[in-house]
Amino acid sequence: MSISSNFSLNVTRYPTPEDVPFYTIAVSIFMYSLIFMVGFFGNSLVIIVAYLNRTNQHSTHYCLVNLSIADLLLIIVCMPSAILDLFSKEVWYFGKFFCKIIPWLEHTVAHASILTIVSISVERSLAIALPLKAKQFFTNQRLWLVVVLIWVISTLSTIPIVLATSFRQAYHRHLATYVNICVVGTGQQWQLAYLYTSLFMFYLLPCFSLFVLYGNIVLIIKNRSGKKSVPHAQNSQSLMISSQDNCDKQKLSARQWRLSKRSSITSLRVNKPPIQLPQINHKQIIVLLIVMMLLIFVCLLPYRVFSLWVATASKAQLLSLGMVKYYNIITVCRVAFYTNSALNPIFYHIISTKFQTAFKRFFKFSHGSTINLSRVSRRSNLANNLNSHA
Repeated sequence: MSISSNFSLNVTRYPTPEDVPFYTIAVSIFMYSLIFMVGFFGNSLVIIVAYLNRTNQHSTHYCLVNLSIADLLLIIVCMPSAILDLFSKEVWYFGKFFCKIIPWLEHTVAHASILTIVSISVERSLAIALPLKAKQFFTNQRLWLVVVLIWVISTLSTIPIVLATSFRQAYHRHLATYVNICVVGTGQQWQLAYLYTSLFMFYLLPCFSLFVLYGNIVLIIKNRSGKKSVPHAQNSQSLMISSQDNCDKQKLSARQWRLSKRSSITSLRVNKPPIQLPQINHKQIIVLLIVMMLLIFVCLLPYRVFSLWVATASKAQLLSLGMVKYYNIITVCRVAFYTNSALNPIFYHIISTKFQTAFKRFFKFSHGSTINLSRVSRRSNLANNLNSHA
């Protein structure tokens, strides 16, 4: 089953227009419009900001921009045909060429999106575990190669979609005439085998990989936060001892006392921020990683489950489903699927301090004001560790 192209249950027993309730159409249009605005402007803004800051780009930016391009293409390609599908009554109006190309294109960008997410996660996990080696390994040239490989793999992996998609005529009982339909078939053995392979390669395996990678990041963050709490206690005790020793300042010369006082104040200013701020951000980053992992799993699950059921269900089960339930279910699947592409630029750039800085520069520049670099430099050290070594 295609993400947004038509799937015909049985056009010879198509229900009347009243069988598709108005609330389904209204809710679908509202959700599609909301997702389109958030996804289009969010991903477009990421691409624009990256282009304006291309002279100061880091290796992480290539994967993040590639993710935004894939999600933007997915929204642009899928949304119009999904909205039209609400009113077309399973009739395909775009001809044979677009019947073949649209399902292929939408699956290609969907695969490119999930592969890019896995690539970003691998890069960040290694950047935290082995920052020096990761910085040497993830060069701009190698990440460019990764981006090219992502699109090559995504393109080649969706060639069976073109072969499985058929453009033909079928009798439409409600219209009392033959109409053009576009169907992504799953009835043959190789088509069903491709469906299972795609389910494993582009859903189960990526979700398992993200679970392992994000779990590793969480463990590293918790271990480092535990180790940093001990020096903080030692610094506090040393500061208390130094404050007590101030009572004996009369025994020291005036210059020695001033130097010791200055060093204690400097030690307080240097040691305090890296200890308190990361402890707060540790929890924020852990929660954010869990939300990102659940977002991918939950958003892609309805479409994968329903497509598998449609491919394996009998004709009687498909007919018993009815068009009303079919449109309600497919609307939920599409909304969940598109939501992932719309929210990716939000979640995947919250923890990227380099993109946060680039966004600040973009908006500051657009308002004609300058950037206070001292404020930018006081960002969280933990978030920098997630991206600075890439």
